Amino acid sequence: MKFFLFIVSCISVGFITAQPAASIKDGSVYYETPIAYEAMHVALALTDTNIYSGSMNVHATVLDTGTAYYKEVQQHFHAQRSHPLVKELNEALRKDLLHYAQNIKLAYNSSWQNGELKENNVYPLPMKLLYQSQSVSRKLLEDFIQASQFEAFYTAHFDAYIAALQKVKTMCNVHGQQLWLEQQFGSRYQQYFIVVSPLM
Repeated sequence: MKFFLFIVSCISVGFITAQPAASIKDGSVYYETPIAYEAMHVALALTDTNIYSGSMNVHATVLDTGTAYYKEVQQHFHAQRSHPLVKELNEALRKDLLHYAQNIKLAYNSSWQNGELKENNVYPLPMKLLYQSQSVSRKLLEDFIQASQFEAFYTAHFDAYIAALQKVKTMCNVHGQQLWLEQQFGSRYQQYFIVVSPLM
């Protein structure tokens, strides 16, 4: 697993996900693989492998392509390569690699509830406006989850997501990092969310 950790720190932001997200809690630290976030990574894994940002291959840079999980995603979702979400992601990544980050922010700020994708309130307004202006629409991601029957795939892999989160928790020493940050800087946060995809 490549360790591009997507860390969200926030001051006691509450949100509810109707579909239980793969998550573990360690004090004030939450390790998560939410369904919409993982669905976006699956869609990114289906994008063209020949997109470059300068001399850097986008696909190989942002995705861990050497795992059994990646290969399973490729086989299971092969028919979704022509989905409008994947097509839009291809266009966006050809323009700018930063569209990767904006799209996963959109996904993280979404929860799967009763077969629909709902907006959460994870980010402050300026960040929300930025990612919204540089990401696909939430409706496209919702349609991808529905068309691909992603919820069933996610549920079948739930234990694997939990195992990956345990590995991240063990390897990252988040409490040590938090202690160092609090010694160096004046800001304090009540909760930390470390969001991980096995495709990262």
